[in-house]
Amino acid sequence: EGDHATWVNIGQTGSEIGSAEIDLTEFCFADVGCRLDSAPSDSYPVPEPRLAVWIPAVIGVIAALLVGATFSYIRVARKKKQMASQMTEMQKKIEAVKNIDNDLDDINKVVDDAKRQQASLIMKRAALQGGVPSTWVDSPDTLVPVTPEDEEYWAVFEKMRETIPDVHISKLWRVQNKSLWSYYSFHRDRLEMNNIQPNERRVWHGTSVLDPSIVYADKMDGFMMQFAAQGLWGRGIYFADKASYSKNYSHKPTKFQTSDRPAPTESELEMFLTRLLVGKETKLNQNRALTVPPIDSKTGLKYNSVTGNTAGSQVWIVYENGRAYPEYLVRYYVGNRDESRSPYESKKEARKSRRWSSCSFELDASTSNTSSSNLQASAPNLGARQGSWEFLSETGWVAYDAINNALIEKTFQAYSVAATAPSIVVIKGPRWEYEVDVANMKQRNIQHPDSTERQIHFRSI
Repeated sequence: EGDHATWVNIGQTGSEIGSAEIDLTEFCFADVGCRLDSAPSDSYPVPEPRLAVWIPAVIGVIAALLVGATFSYIRVARKKKQMASQMTEMQKKIEAVKNIDNDLDDINKVVDDAKRQQASLIMKRAALQGGVPSTWVDSPDTLVPVTPEDEEYWAVFEKMRETIPDVHISKLWRVQNKSLWSYYSFHRDRLEMNNIQPNERRVWHGTSVLDPSIVYADKMDGFMMQFAAQGLWGRGIYFADKASYSKNYSHKPTKFQTSDRPAPTESELEMFLTRLLVGKETKLNQNRALTVPPIDSKTGLKYNSVTGNTAGSQVWIVYENGRAYPEYLVRYYVGNRDESRSPYESKKEARKSRRWSSCSFELDASTSNTSSSNLQASAPNLGARQGSWEFLSETGWVAYDAINNALIEKTFQAYSVAATAPSIVVIKGPRWEYEVDVANMKQRNIQHPDSTERQIHFRSI
């Protein structure tokens, strides 16, 4: 009792089995009670184990983590699936792009072949239309310089000085654009096929703010109605008989826009000396509403061009492309002569130069009832030869086309006059470029890896 324990006698036991004498009423059995007459069972009831209070919380956390991990896995799996799908689509697009690139390469090859065929056809058409002007030389450039040691230079200079007395030429270029020349020749032939005299004139044209390269480098039209401005005779392409008139519309070149031309010096201007197919013209008073020439009441057909007078010069207006060819581009200045730009005072002085050209160049009166002069050049007169140049192929001798024949013959004629003249000329075939040597009578393919050489000769008729 209290802090002191008391022992209670509840029975006794011996050393043999079954000898125990115990008062059960003094026992208390867990979960059953005390002071029972007999034991509730042969075995002691063991209470069920109870979980600690923190275990369910841990299980809940673990379950939440598992659920979260499951959702994360599902999201990652879905993302991987989407990425795989995107990669598949990307692979398909890459393959599609490759296929398109291959198709484009095939098309580019077809286009290149078409361009070569077009160039060949243009050359053939030019040959059928009388070839190119005799003033042209073998050059890959569209703008070919004409020097003061050439009669051609002074012919242009004198024509310019007719109306601009104090003008000086600092640069003169001949425009050698075969495609444009062929197109111009086509329009000349078209007029003749309709029984209309071409009435070709040499007239002046200034491009104003438009860079002349837009005209001389074009392979289709040259002078284009798309750039034409509204003028006194409507919207058309204007050309003048007098250089003094076109001077007001000259182009002022700058060092930023001269393309294949050298940078200009201060006060230099540029204009074209042009071939113009006037055809059948009609003289009209100024009429800004014109868009095409009027109809000729006698024939029922439109006139080919309109003409009139303004600012002291006769002008011609055409209302379609292809009727004019930019024969020369003239860079000039007005005032005192600058010897660094214009080395000779006159043609007489230029003739004294050792570099003076042996080719003649004359100003002939036009046969088409024109006050303009007709520029015509000729090679040294060595006697016309009837025949053609040929090269030796695997199957025998083959004649060159008309254009290349003319180039080879011109080189041969010049070399025959002076052994110091170039004996080699570069010509273009349908596929390759060739170097033709008239001194050694050989042709060499300058583009083929093997530089194939063949014999050449002139077959007389």
